[in-house]
Amino acid sequence: MAYFAVNCALQAGRCFCHEPDNHFLIRGVGFDAGDVGLVNKTLGLFATIVGALLGGVLMQRLTLFRALLIFGILQGASNAGYWLLSVTDKHIYTMGAAVFLKTYAAVWVPPLLLHC
Repeated sequence: MAYFAVNCALQAGRCFCHEPDNHFLIRGVGFDAGDVGLVNKTLGLFATIVGALLGGVLMQRLTLFRALLIFGILQGASNAGYWLLSVTDKHIYTMGAAVFLKTYAAVWVPPLLLHC
């Protein structure tokens, strides 16, 4: 039951921040749609590959609780990256870091669900 509660708490941030991120980056922060697309596609693909490979290897070595804890920290860092974008001046490097962390953390979800 504790694993279920932790997993639900971790998924809440993902559900609220996953879909509207492009809208936030374009209208909220003021990035150009081309820049957002370029960063999302290039860094998103790289983060997906790295996250899937590293996450798969780590899932074999970690217990479920530790994997959920690490995923929660990564998800929190991802949310903090978007918060940082909202309170600082727009810069492509901070957007890239936030998008990379978001995608990297999101790739860990399928191995975590299979690990249950």
